[in-house]
Amino acid sequence: MKINLVVISSELHILNDVLKARTALFDGLRAFAHLNVILESDYINNLDKIGLTDDHTLNLVFIATGGTEEKFLNMFPYLTQPVVILSDGYHNSLAASFEICTWLKNNNVEHYMFHLPENATPENTVQVKNELIALNYNLKARRELSGLQVGLIGGASSWLIASGVDKESISKKFNIGFTDISSAEIIDRFKALKVSGENFSDRADFKQYLSLLEGTSKEDLTDAYFMYKAVEEVSNAYKLDAITIKCFDLLDTCNTTACLAIALLNDNGIVAGCEGDIPTLCTMLVLKKYYNICGFMANPSSANKEHLTVDFAHCTIPLTMTDAYRLPSHFESRIGIGIRGTVSEGEYTLLKISGSHLDKRYYCSGNIIEAPYIRERCRTQVRFKFKNLEDFDNFMANRLGNHIVIAKGNVTI
Repeated sequence: MKINLVVISSELHILNDVLKARTALFDGLRAFAHLNVILESDYINNLDKIGLTDDHTLNLVFIATGGTEEKFLNMFPYLTQPVVILSDGYHNSLAASFEICTWLKNNNVEHYMFHLPENATPENTVQVKNELIALNYNLKARRELSGLQVGLIGGASSWLIASGVDKESISKKFNIGFTDISSAEIIDRFKALKVSGENFSDRADFKQYLSLLEGTSKEDLTDAYFMYKAVEEVSNAYKLDAITIKCFDLLDTCNTTACLAIALLNDNGIVAGCEGDIPTLCTMLVLKKYYNICGFMANPSSANKEHLTVDFAHCTIPLTMTDAYRLPSHFESRIGIGIRGTVSEGEYTLLKISGSHLDKRYYCSGNIIEAPYIRERCRTQVRFKFKNLEDFDNFMANRLGNHIVIAKGNVTI
């Protein structure tokens, strides 16, 4: 984490004394961030050099003394928004911060204020640290999600009782557009494509898929491909950046699944998830936009505390995340096409953005150590090993819904 700390102080105070009194504050920030202290006198003329528009940096305005309100107003046009104010217990810092934040509120400027008392203890320093890290994450997620269009096909599956979101609040907070699309639209497009009798036999990818069938037929694969085309058509028609599908609605009506469709959409740049799970989809979106990598949306299937492992499984995965794959049927329904992918061993990260306002997050790195195959689970299966008992216990205690996103490498959100 990087922090630009813009220090504003009054000429009534000796600047060196002001800074010396903040040695512990600066050290506390340096303990968890790369700190760049910028004096107000150097601020406006060096905007390009100090990187205040860098999306990877959290910009803090430290109101170091009283009598700085007018200076703040002069600097305000040059500050990034939302404005983040830091105060402490010396030199009337808190009083001036109250006046400044009241002005910001009166002028409808989004802002945040953090305060450290004099002689700050490790406990309240850690609290401010955690709040700053959380804010930085929220701002980063907002930048990555801003302006994106998300299609919600069929709504959410009935079993996602803890994964609902306040769409109106999220849309406003993250500047995301949500479009509700009925399952009937997908079903109608799918049936129209089937009636068209389009033949995929000459397509190179389709021929490749034929050689990978596992107890499934060419007809199963053809229907799965029609479903992919139907969802792709809807995504293009609504100009969507991402979609999530209430996929079990398609089983009885179309006698196929969306597992292959979801995999191919992810590989082709449209982030796609199952079961109408918005928090998991948004996690995948941030991952794609920030790191340009796909995520594997999976269920935890089994946990072994002694070995510090959790098995994860699902019937779809971006094909680009696999070393090899087969195309059996979907697990629960035994119809259509599922994906049984083999994922290489190595370092991976578990990630999840959650909460009705997408204000919670979780991530933890570890290693995929093998790819078990148990018939009574979804088709793609991985065994994730945590680095220590604390990480294992933390994962089991967080319980951020029934889905987690797995990404290759050590990444954060």
